[in-house]
Amino acid sequence: MRVSVIGAIMINGILKKSLTALINKKLKEAGRVSELDFDRKAGVLVMTLSLVGESEPVHVTLKGLSLSNDGKISFASAESSREWVHLLLNSYSERLKIKIPEKYLTVVAPLLPETSSEK
Repeated sequence: MRVSVIGAIMINGILKKSLTALINKKLKEAGRVSELDFDRKAGVLVMTLSLVGESEPVHVTLKGLSLSNDGKISFASAESSREWVHLLLNSYSERLKIKIPEKYLTVVAPLLPETSSEK
């Protein structure tokens, strides 16, 4: 029992670091992830971002996370502490899919619900 708890903590830590690295890479010079938490059972990702031009941290919640057969992570809806971020994420949610690099796929895949492959 103790090994499974320790294993779960390690996997959660690896997942957080992997997702943080991926999102920071996508944000480039527009900002950085300062905090990230993931609720596997609920399929929810909660982040605090430091974005260029914003004086306060921006809080983002992505709901309905899933992984397609072709290794792309997507979300069904988003909420944010900034209205413009909220509108942007929800307007582009169908097109905002993050391709998970092969080296991270084995860690991320078991943690997300699977959806069908894109055409």
